[in-house]
Amino acid sequence: MNLFWAGSFVSVINMTMFNVGQLSALMSEGYIYYKEKGAHFYWPISYLLARSLVAFHLHCVRLYFLTNITASDGGWRFFVYYALVRAALNGSSMVPFLGFSITDMDKAGVLIGIMVTLFVLFSGFLMPRLQVPKYWIRVFYLNPLQWATTALVIKEYNSGLYILLCRDIPDLTLLPQCNGRGDQTIGHAYLARG
Repeated sequence: MNLFWAGSFVSVINMTMFNVGQLSALMSEGYIYYKEKGAHFYWPISYLLARSLVAFHLHCVRLYFLTNITASDGGWRFFVYYALVRAALNGSSMVPFLGFSITDMDKAGVLIGIMVTLFVLFSGFLMPRLQVPKYWIRVFYLNPLQWATTALVIKEYNSGLYILLCRDIPDLTLLPQCNGRGDQTIGHAYLARG
């Protein structure tokens, strides 16, 4: 069961990590950006908005196939789709925003590295919710990667693949999340475990 959680985590983190490698190209593009900004060719927000709109269409096509969106389950998959699009847009717009707002490449690299590290650490995969210290819990709940990963996992474990009840399992040592949860399905027991 942890294999699906790992696959969801890797697919969501790739959407953010892909943009970190573009920092050097963004910094070299920044000189032209600041020159045109100084000449009043366009507003800076319009440039970043145009970049985000282009990224939005690219992510929508990719995420459509990742979530298998249909209207059969009352729109739940649309929520998963929306959470993944928001996480992808956050990852694809965070690096250009910090790259254009911080003119020094070393400072921008350090700040982006810290933010990506916090996103990865508190995404719910490396450190589950119940193990997050109380003073870091706000970072956990504000993390867009955590929302996307959790939405994918909830979608998977509420599907028909995990409808077997915990009391019907002959050997509970194979599934420790079912201990004390006999009336729940395997998927709901795994989600309740945190």
